[in-house]
Amino acid sequence: MFHFWPIVLLASTLVHDLLRGESDAPFGFGLSAWGVVRCTLLGHLLLGAVAFTILTLTCRAFARSDGARAWRAVKRSESVLVGLKWAVVIWHVVGVGVLGWIEAVRATIGDHIGVDEIIAVLPPAIVLGAAWWAAYPVQRAIADAFLLRNVEVGRPVYATPTRAGHVIGQFRSEVLVTAVPLLAVLVWTEGCERLIQACARGTFAGHGAVAIVTGWLAEPGRRELTLAGLQVVGIAGVFMLAPVALRRIWDTVPLVGEGLPRRVRDLGEEAGVRFRHLLLWRTGGTMVNGAVMGLWSRVRYILLTDALLDELSEREIEAVVAHEIAHVRFHHIAWLAVAVLASGGGGAILADALAGSIAGWRESLPTWLDAARLACAFGPAVLVFGFVSRRFEWQADAFAVTMLSRPSPGAPAPGPPGSPAPPITEEAVNAMAGALDAVARWGGVPRGRFSFRHGSIAARQSLLRALVALPPTQLEIHAVARRIKRSALLALLAVAASAILGWP
Repeated sequence: MFHFWPIVLLASTLVHDLLRGESDAPFGFGLSAWGVVRCTLLGHLLLGAVAFTILTLTCRAFARSDGARAWRAVKRSESVLVGLKWAVVIWHVVGVGVLGWIEAVRATIGDHIGVDEIIAVLPPAIVLGAAWWAAYPVQRAIADAFLLRNVEVGRPVYATPTRAGHVIGQFRSEVLVTAVPLLAVLVWTEGCERLIQACARGTFAGHGAVAIVTGWLAEPGRRELTLAGLQVVGIAGVFMLAPVALRRIWDTVPLVGEGLPRRVRDLGEEAGVRFRHLLLWRTGGTMVNGAVMGLWSRVRYILLTDALLDELSEREIEAVVAHEIAHVRFHHIAWLAVAVLASGGGGAILADALAGSIAGWRESLPTWLDAARLACAFGPAVLVFGFVSRRFEWQADAFAVTMLSRPSPGAPAPGPPGSPAPPITEEAVNAMAGALDAVARWGGVPRGRFSFRHGSIAARQSLLRALVALPPTQLEIHAVARRIKRSALLALLAVAASAILGWP
């Protein structure tokens, strides 16, 4: 689904521009623009070469072994890929915050709307593409093994993708799905800023409405206010319409008719959540997953992968759907954004305050101070993102078993404390826990492995089993989620007030 590391790659550019602004010494360690380009690219090249070599040797060892040794090779391949993703992200952030990578790109090719940002993130994307290419033999062997198993048990079989198809598929599912909306936001933000600057300079001077707008923008403070308003409108529009693009980035087709589509519609109606289509996400049988996307019901979609429909029972599929519906009912995406913005904004304010108190460092260590400011903005946002995301997942799990514990579709919709509903049944908990088990089993993920966004599957199953026989009014996770939302909102209001009042 949506991966966090591409967000960091693109957001580092936006945050860097907001924090740093203009600088007389944009490059670190006294390097020239070409020096920064060479240093940054060399770092990515070294990371890619090390990972490519390890993955190639791992694939050869996998081909010559079987049993436990082959399984260790598979896990080593996965570990190298995960490690490489974060290594290139860290090096990219170092390049942006310390070396002046963004300024070097702009000094080399010019500051064109959207172009410099795309070129700046190309090196890590190319390195990861090479790693996916190198790891293909292991992925091919796993796919072939699943194909043989499906033939033996009479389940649907899917064509194994070619090496190029595998790499393209990884880019679509891991990079484009996150990069397209964020790049649209960056392009909109930069375009609005350029347009307002041009109007303020009188570039479009004339009569009528143009003259009125130009005169209005000439007043102090109005430029910033107009830009902020346009940014809010653009960001809201991008994320409102993003699902239309994302459903085409992924290979999806609508599921219509009776049976499962009808039951999913019923679940949505029971929860008071509307959506446009139930989509089959065609992954070639490589992924067991479900998702919901869309803030607006007319462009909201629920996605279920082909392997999920093949592997899970009907009740387990209903549990997955109910879990995804919970994210919409409780507005988890919006509140997660509020929490991240509040923590990131608070970190940026703290960084500016520290920078002001040690202003003498600005002359002797400008790049390191800018890097510290970037870390202060990103650090809290990353930690809060994981903390809040995990608890929202727990709330969605609890909501799912609440819905599945209902005796009939016509009963009142379940919800947070105060809503009438029967106690949580063991059958409902087993359905949700079984769906989580299928996700772990299919993805080869140990149940005890910690996930930054979701926590471990074992922990989620344990929390679910503790809910058996409890009435929905006694589910503590709903109270926890409410406290998180209140705290995030108050923090964001404080950050906004600080920005308006000009503190520090």
